[in-house]
Amino acid sequence: MTLSRGSLEMLAIVDTPGISGRARMLCLLEGLLGQRYRTVRPVVARRRHLRALGLVERTPRGEQLTREGRRLLDDRAPEVCAIRDRIDELLDDEIDLAEARLEAPQIALKSSSEPAPRERVRVDLTADDVRACLPDLDLPEALLGCVAAALSSGKHLLLTGPPGTGKTELGLAIGAAAQASGHCEGLLATTASADWSAFDTLGGYALERDGTLHFRAGVVLAAIASRRWLLVDELNRADLDRALGEWMTVLGGRSAELPYTLDDGRRVAIGPGASATHRVLPTFRMIATMNTWDRTALHRLSYALTRRFAVVHVDVPDDDAYARLLDREASREGHDPPLDPAITRRLAGLFRSTGLFAYRPIGPAIALDLIRYVRRRDAGGAGLAEALAMFVVPQLEGLASDAAPAVIQLFEATLAHLAAAPEIAGLAARVEAALGVREGPGS
Repeated sequence: MTLSRGSLEMLAIVDTPGISGRARMLCLLEGLLGQRYRTVRPVVARRRHLRALGLVERTPRGEQLTREGRRLLDDRAPEVCAIRDRIDELLDDEIDLAEARLEAPQIALKSSSEPAPRERVRVDLTADDVRACLPDLDLPEALLGCVAAALSSGKHLLLTGPPGTGKTELGLAIGAAAQASGHCEGLLATTASADWSAFDTLGGYALERDGTLHFRAGVVLAAIASRRWLLVDELNRADLDRALGEWMTVLGGRSAELPYTLDDGRRVAIGPGASATHRVLPTFRMIATMNTWDRTALHRLSYALTRRFAVVHVDVPDDDAYARLLDREASREGHDPPLDPAITRRLAGLFRSTGLFAYRPIGPAIALDLIRYVRRRDAGGAGLAEALAMFVVPQLEGLASDAAPAVIQLFEATLAHLAAAPEIAGLAARVEAALGVREGPGS
């Protein structure tokens, strides 16, 4: 895993007993990187970045390393050992003085005669920035370059593709990269739903406990107010004409006024202008995902909306990359025994362009779930047959019924000499049911 500068140091700081508080963490980070910061923002950004990568999690006892975070420190033991030695030196020699200096950084800033830093006016992301925030996904360099260029050229982003290809994980990584690069304060992630209205996205009057009505911001305005980017998962699950309302105008680069008044008497206004109550910065971006299989069953996106986005397709990995993902998950250390190499080879033959993907591409997240189940089940071919029925067959619904014989043949080849005949027959029946195959008269 590739980490951005300072992230490994921050991970070691979080793992250091007795270290808490942003000011104390900041002076340690400064000492490790040999750099001075004017606020605690670098600590906040890196901690959020580590949580987004799944390396750190919040617990009732504070932030702690996850199993993946612990494994990363073990894998990079020589670097971590040097970082820990330096932390010990800082704690012994400098921490008290440095922490006293940073107790009230905002007061020091107010009395400073230095000019405030200029507001960023453009996004400048690279493929390497995004790659550094991807924990395990093996996405093509061209895809990451496309995504980074689209955002940096001023467009919002719509990620489309089959289920399980990593669209949401890519969106989270983009948000982490933007935060680490100083373009935003993080990512507000939400999932669209069929009952969304403009109240959910932009906001409206809400009845408070004291019986009064006050304007309550929706997810879009909440993201803008907190200087975060917005990630909307499964965008086409919402009726967007009803849900987005005036936000469509703002996405086009213009300002819009809502029919609501804030407590201070100002009319709610959204847009790039300095007078807007909710000012959209030039570096703000909206990222959305859409499952292309559901495109015809759910709400369609209008041309007016898609014109405001760069639409990037996230496909299944190529055969070699897919096989690497399977092999890595099959042999990953953990509580469950590694997968039998014979089963891993069979799965690599199933999940490829000349196998199941000739009929329906299956995202790697689904295949990895299958492997985790089979490892936990530890029942050989019987467990594999169960997993195929549970995880893969539901993804085949909607295929033409005449594809059933070929798909069944692929499953039979995958299970040959691994599963018993009744288990294979049961899986074949599940495939026929999913594809709508009906027995003829008299059969």
